[in-house]
Amino acid sequence: MMLNIVRYEWNIYRIVIFAALVVVVAVSTTCRRSPDSRQSESWESRIFSKYVLETIPKSVTDIKVDELEFPVLGHGYVMRFKIEKADMTHILNSQAFEEFTSVVYKQGGLFWRNIDDRTRDPVKDLLGGDTSNLPLYTNQRQQQPPEWFRPNDWSNPKVYAVSEKYGKSSRYQTKVLIYNEKLEEAYFVEYLQGH
Repeated sequence: MMLNIVRYEWNIYRIVIFAALVVVVAVSTTCRRSPDSRQSESWESRIFSKYVLETIPKSVTDIKVDELEFPVLGHGYVMRFKIEKADMTHILNSQAFEEFTSVVYKQGGLFWRNIDDRTRDPVKDLLGGDTSNLPLYTNQRQQQPPEWFRPNDWSNPKVYAVSEKYGKSSRYQTKVLIYNEKLEEAYFVEYLQGH
């Protein structure tokens, strides 16, 4: 009987010690957080860190993310965020981005290319020449673009893109960055081909 009482008391002590350790860890973690840590903990910030730039520049705020799921074709994200021009260089230097002169969003697809004359209509010019595109919000997907995704509202934004082989697989990862200097806002599209 005495042995059962000792075991019972020992189990209570173990539970109390475990609960105390959980509280200590929780309090110490909370105390170490910086004022900006709330943003870095959000889902949007984690996606930004994974696909755009690991260390989020201080000028980056108001991150919005829409997840794209393409059955069989791939997976991706569309983002919009505020960023100062000086911090854009961090993103551009992080990968082998190529600058393009034209971008248009039409019928659910994002198209970009180089056009010698910016006054020409890029939509009419898409079929000729070297045009790249991503099907973002097409009828087949039944996914509507978020209200904040309006790249055609921007006049002559800066456009950058990179498409590289993903790891050792035969899949490709494409990233498109559209920047409006006047508004200090950017769109970032990340698309990974296949599953």
